[in-house]
Amino acid sequence: MRTILTVAISLSLACAGSEPPVGVAPPIDGVPHLEERALLLLLADQQLYDPFTVGRVKDLGPEMRIELARALGRCGDPHARLELEAMLIDDDAQVRREAAFALGVLGDGLAIPVLGATAAGPDQELGRLSVEALAKLGAPVTRVVDSLSGLPQGEQWGRLAPSLYRFPAEEALPTVRRALIEGGTATYFDAMYALARNPLPASLPILRDLSADPDPRLRALAARALGRVGEGADLELLGRLLSDEFSGPVIHALRAGDALVSAGKAAPPTEWADSLLALMADPRVGVRLTAIEVAGAWQRDELLGAALLDRYLAGEGRERELALLALARSRHPRALELVGNAAASEDVVLRRRAASAAGLLESSGELERLVEDAASAVRAVAYAELLELEGETTPAWALLALEDPDPVVRAGAFDWLGGHPVVGIAELVAALVGMGDTDIVEAQLSAIGALVGRSAVDAEERELAVAALLLMAREADFVLRRRASEALGELGEPMPGGGTAESARTVAVYRDLLLRSWLAHTVRLTTSRGEIDIRLECRSAPLTCVNFVQLVGAGFYDGLPLHRVVPDFVIQGGDPRGDGYGGPGYAIRDEINHLRYERGRVGMALAGAHTGGSQFFITLAPQPHLDGGYTIFGSVVAGDEILDHIVQGDRILSARELTAPGG
Repeated sequence: MRTILTVAISLSLACAGSEPPVGVAPPIDGVPHLEERALLLLLADQQLYDPFTVGRVKDLGPEMRIELARALGRCGDPHARLELEAMLIDDDAQVRREAAFALGVLGDGLAIPVLGATAAGPDQELGRLSVEALAKLGAPVTRVVDSLSGLPQGEQWGRLAPSLYRFPAEEALPTVRRALIEGGTATYFDAMYALARNPLPASLPILRDLSADPDPRLRALAARALGRVGEGADLELLGRLLSDEFSGPVIHALRAGDALVSAGKAAPPTEWADSLLALMADPRVGVRLTAIEVAGAWQRDELLGAALLDRYLAGEGRERELALLALARSRHPRALELVGNAAASEDVVLRRRAASAAGLLESSGELERLVEDAASAVRAVAYAELLELEGETTPAWALLALEDPDPVVRAGAFDWLGGHPVVGIAELVAALVGMGDTDIVEAQLSAIGALVGRSAVDAEERELAVAALLLMAREADFVLRRRASEALGELGEPMPGGGTAESARTVAVYRDLLLRSWLAHTVRLTTSRGEIDIRLECRSAPLTCVNFVQLVGAGFYDGLPLHRVVPDFVIQGGDPRGDGYGGPGYAIRDEINHLRYERGRVGMALAGAHTGGSQFFITLAPQPHLDGGYTIFGSVVAGDEILDHIVQGDRILSARELTAPGG
């Protein structure tokens, strides 16, 4: 059986994505050390360490050593660690700082001792970056605190406080409390951010006080945290935030109140009903939509029920979708009727919401009809809801989903089976093989999770799972090889490693990429709400920027939906499927950089490391927890006011460069 299995998988494992296109570079001069820069770009893109290139570049001056450190951090090869550690004592301060940041990106925990030393050195910025890297590498916060103990108190907190949220919450709590006492105003925001980002019940007294902080960002964070660890009595505090002048605190207070009610910590407070009715008509779109979304928790309020019914019958787009879900959640007398109405709509998105609403109503009949829908996005939701009902027929529904022709439908089944291993390895492998040459890498990643889940509960099938994973670790696309190797480690097997990311690109191609990225690029997104101009940060993320420019030039984004909008968080688009799984047919490498996720930053959306392609997001508020995890490749420079008016489902009418390179 192993031979049959091996042959079947080997026939199916084509690369999850082919090479992205590369256009002809404009004829410009003035890129210093072009050949060496091209070689460094090759290292990062192909995920390899080359001593020849390292030796050639490091004698070319500080600027090129900075580029070298950046490339070594991005190359993913543990052999780069020793070279980066040596660069921590470089004569140039910027080189030392880039090396510290790069060690955090590289992710090799063996660098912890040397970073502990540089964290406490005379260069404060190097110390801050070293602490950030230590947190990324999993160093205990107590060890980091000890390494800084010889510094003046202000110096200690200046280096440590910005990364406190990166450490495990329970481990970091005593240090955060010390920071609030000893760090003064300079570290107040960072310490409070750490408390609120990863809240613990022990922090409740501080979080309650924080809900009245003068800074609206901290009020919003406090509300979010209270929704996670608060108690029923905290609804009174959250209720006060519903009249906040800033959108962020209101949005997070609404979500937090909903979370506390949903967790059974309190009954829906009747005094909120009037506020919800008013907020459902608020001119701020994020506030309005969030109020509609959470109103379903107030199950017996006739006025709210009537308002939601009106939003469904007379509204359109996102308001109508959220009203349908809220009506189903509140068990409105007409909810099942409305679900049937939505399920018959010509609007695919509304049919998807009908499937979600049918799940809330536990209407297996509606769901069984919707798994026959012509649209794969609808079938995916319907199958997911049926699986969550967990009836006696659940394994049968999982098997049917695994036979669906769409890889995203299969991915949903794989995800569920990872936690409910009721289907055998042979069926899982058959479903993986049946996806063929899909470019939706998430589906194959989900299959790996299902293989691991099944092998953990069935020792007899473990050998087959290991065989499948070993083959994927050798022959699949780079991203899948890497995940398969990690999965083998989870099963206690030797990890073969992911190897390099093979590419047909030559050094000449990387020269062309660099020439294109050396120019300034600004892209205008014309949306159904207005125009947004994005300046691309090409020096920080050349591969990502050139990829984006080429997709723009090909008209790829024209007409695509902004398929995900989370108020006070992000706007996301660039998916030709519209369900969060689509892409251009290939994946590009991550280019993690020093830029920070302030409002209006443009980042590459991912389903895991190195899975970016065409999907991007724009932050609606600062998001420090995204820093150093997702490639930033642009910034909104005009049209910022449009961001707060965009609604999920709005479209990119066109995407164009404002001035073509060389024009």
